[in-house]
Parts: sequence; structure tokens; C-alpha cells
Amino acid sequence: VFRKIILGEQREIKLAYELAEIIKNYSKKSHIKILDYGSGFEPKIARLIKSELLNKQIKCDIHCLDLYNINDLENLNNSSNIEFFHISHLVNSSEFYDFAIISDTLHHVGVENTEVIKTILLKIKNVTEILIIKDHFEYSIFSRWVLMFMDFIGNYYNNVNIPKKYFTKNSFDELLVELNLNINEKFLDKRHYSKIFMYLSNPKLHFIYVIS
Repeated sequence: VFRKIILGEQREIKLAYELAEIIKNYSKKSHIKILDYGSGFEPKIARLIKSELLNKQIKCDIHCLDLYNINDLENLNNSSNIEFFHISHLVNSSEFYDFAIISDTLHHVGVENTEVIKTILLKIKNVTEILIIKDHFEYSIFSRWVLMFMDFIGNYYNNVNIPKKYFTKNSFDELLVELNLNINEKFLDKRHYSKIFMYLSNPKLHFIYVIS
């Protein structure tokens, strides 16, 4: 309730618009397939992206993957025009996607768990043409605390672990170099919250990478 009163859905709306714009600029087709990895139990962004793309005359099929149990999958798939799968679906599936999105997920894996993150990134890049990663950069202890607070407000109700550390620009870029992934574009100045939140809305804390 506190989160909804304070933030509403402004973050989801802005982020979905930005991601849909990126997809539109890179899309070569009028009907595409999207993978949303770590989409959560209230995948508002996926639904908003689908709507935004439809407004841009692009139809899309979206597969959302997360740690869903059988009941979760039954409830989600019975009430949506998006398909939901357990995260293990990626291992056995022969699907190939035009775009894959990993939005504010990798830091919950633990930025120090580099081998796990490398495995995830390679696995997803192998099944998609374009990979879009949205996450956070920290610059100091203060910025880390700010991000932890934001994560607490955004995820506590979902019982998601709150990270103790976030990526730095150098650590994330080095990770991608080690994986030999090509960075098409970096978006480092996107504001996802109103300026009234002052440092919480600092665009430097957020990044979007487009990878091919």
C-alpha cells in the first residue's frame, strides 16, 4: 500500500515506454516474439510493453519466465494474453526470440555471483537476436544505500531478497567483455521517477544496455 501511494505505477509506465521504443527501433518485423526473464508475479511491465508495441503497430507474443510453481502458472496463464513458464523452460525449449528482456533481475542473483550471471546471460543470448538488460549502477556507499532502499520499497511485498551490492560500470562492462557480447547501445540517462524524489530519481543509478 505504501509503495502504491508513494510511487504509483510511474516507474513501470516509463520503463515500459522506454523498452518498447528500443524494441521498435530494432524491430524488423510487425509481429515479434519476446522473452521476459525474471518477470515476477505481477508482470506489469510485460503487459505495458505489449500494449505500447500494439500502439506502434507491432504485435508481440511474450513469454514470461520466473520461479513460478504449478498454482502460479495456472493462475497467471488463465488470466492473461501473455504466456508464463517456469524458469527451467529455457533449458528444454527450442524457442527463439526476437528480443529478450532482463529487467532489474540480475542484481537479485547477486552481482558477486559472476559465474551464475554469465551462465544466465549466455543461455538467454543463445535464444534471442537482441538482448536488453535493465539494471542499476552504484558509485559509492551512499548510492548503494539508496538502491537498497529503493529495492526494499519495490520488492519487500514480494519477499524478494534485497541485494547488499550492485554493479559498477566497470564490473558490468568487464563481464560483457569476458562473454564476448557486443554492446549496441547504452542508455545511462533515463529518469524513471519524478524529480520530487530527488536523489532517488537520479538517472545515473539506472542503465539499459542493448546487446547483440
